[in-house]
Parts: sequence; C-alpha cells; structure tokens
Amino acid sequence: MYNNFFTVYLFSILISRSNFLRNIQSMSKIMMRTRKNAKENEELDMKYIVKLLSSSNSNHKIVTTFREQIDKDEYIVSAYIEPKTVSESGKKIKAGNRTTHFDCYIDTNKRNGLCVEHKGSKDNKPIDPTLVPWHLGVQWHNGSPKELKVVDKYLRSWYEYWIVSGRLSEKYQIVAPIPEYEVWKSRDAMVQGDPKTPYGKELKQKARERNGEKSSLIEERDEFMNQNEFSKELTVEDLEELKQYVLEIANSCLQKKDIWLQITGNIHSESEDDYNIQWSEKCPIVSEIIDIEINTKKNVDFVFICIDGFRISGIMRWGKGQGFSNFRFDLK
Repeated sequence: MYNNFFTVYLFSILISRSNFLRNIQSMSKIMMRTRKNAKENEELDMKYIVKLLSSSNSNHKIVTTFREQIDKDEYIVSAYIEPKTVSESGKKIKAGNRTTHFDCYIDTNKRNGLCVEHKGSKDNKPIDPTLVPWHLGVQWHNGSPKELKVVDKYLRSWYEYWIVSGRLSEKYQIVAPIPEYEVWKSRDAMVQGDPKTPYGKELKQKARERNGEKSSLIEERDEFMNQNEFSKELTVEDLEELKQYVLEIANSCLQKKDIWLQITGNIHSESEDDYNIQWSEKCPIVSEIIDIEINTKKNVDFVFICIDGFRISGIMRWGKGQGFSNFRFDLK
C-alpha cells in the first residue's frame, strides 16, 4: 500500500514538472519573436487573448479598452477560436485561415459572433487610431490574379527581358528548352510553390548552386526594375481594371472583419505599461478608388486612394525566391 501511494505521488510530481516545463517552453517561444516562429507566436497570443477576453477579470486592460473605444454600454461576454455557427454549406469555418481572414470571435451583451482581426507588433509604441487598423500587420489579402493586365504585362516583360532573350540560359548554363510564355506563366511564374517546367526547375537549381543555397534572382530583379519599362506599358484601361479588382477584393475581405484589435508590446506582461491596445469597428464600404500611385524600385508598390481619403496599399512581387515562382498581388 505504501509503495502504491509513493508511486502515485511520484507520478503526480512528474506530471506537474512536465506541465511546468511545457509552460516555460511556451513562454520562451513567445519571448523569442523571430520570422521563423511568427506563426506559432501568433497562435499562442490568440489563445492568451481569448483567455483574457473570456475570463471574469473585467478590469483587465484589454477588456476595459473595448468599452472605452467601441461602446461604453457594450461589454464582451465570451471569446472563442472556433465559430458557434456554421457556414451555408453546413460546415464550421475555422478562424484565421486564407478563406476567413479573421482570428477569433467574440460575443457581447449586444452582438454575437463578431469576427475579430488581430494585428500586433512586438514594439511597445503608441497606436495611432487615425491610421487604418491593419497598418501594424502584414497584408490582409494574398492574391494570384492570373488574368489581371498589370500582372500579365509585368510577367510578359520579365519573360522577354530575361527568358526568351536567352540571357538567363546563357548566364546559368541552362540546357532545358525555354517554355512558351503561357506555359512558363502558369507552371512557373504563378505557381504557389516551386517552378514546375524543366526550365524553371533547372534555373532555380543552377542559380542556387552558383549564388547560394537560399539565394534568388535579386540582381536580375533589380536590373529589370531599373529598366522601368513595365510601368510605361500600362494603359488607362489597365489601371481601371486594377481599380475595380482592388475595390471588389477590399470590400469582400474587409467587410468580413467586424472588429479590429491592435496590440503593441508584450500582452503577456503583468504591467499595463508594457503594451498598448486599440479596438476599432468594421471599416466602411469603399465606394470608389479615384487614383493610383505606383512605385517601381524593387517590387511594384501601389497606393490606392479612395474617394473619402481612405488609402489601400498593394504590392506585386515574387513570393518564393525572386524570379522563380509564386508571383503574387497582395493588399495591405
């Protein structure tokens, strides 16, 4: 009997020690914020935020600022990651994926199932409530619009300058045949992953053998952009098509986010001085884009100026090694 008691006691100590070490490891990951563990830290942050919002501690800063910044008569009742309701197809939609574009849900005494988008920064700095609520974070739309003229003209210009000219084949001693433009565009340039044609595969392999294991065609990208021929080819019709595309995407994405939550600093700290919080309501419908500013230094950067002064940033870039594949158009 004594031995059984001792065994159970020892086992409970081991479990407690294991849980303690697991918590320490989680906290160490939170404190070590790098690009490599960004996704994991975001998940840990959201779990902690949901816990704070769901707790009975109504005096926590993240809870009190909601009433101060959203509605003094509205308070959070509960928060959760998985939705309580289902989509039209009858399946639950998980928060925070490419389809839904939000991170968690909250219920208040006035509204239920509000979709919350969280944007944060590890730097403890004041948050300007007059700026768009996503200015702290990365893009809110990742797109690959293959038929968009601005995308096609960039890629066609790249193809003519570097590929069909034979300049890349000569520089990197590529023996694979050069694919037709549409084949290269669909199977290499706009693939979400590694290039698929024999030419694209050999280019990436030999470029990295020559320039380094994780290198890409940065020099080629910079040379191409310095030529600045791409932007001169854009017509009024091309820009009008782009305006309409961005208008539709912006309203489709932004209207799915009921509440925005910005946090700067360390939300895990016990001191409220170590972080700042800003809650914001849903963004208004974007009725019209009246102008576009284009900057072609390294990537192609856009600023879409809306009729009410609202500004949307866009970037057209290679996403998986410069000049290899995963060419994309993102909005922020």
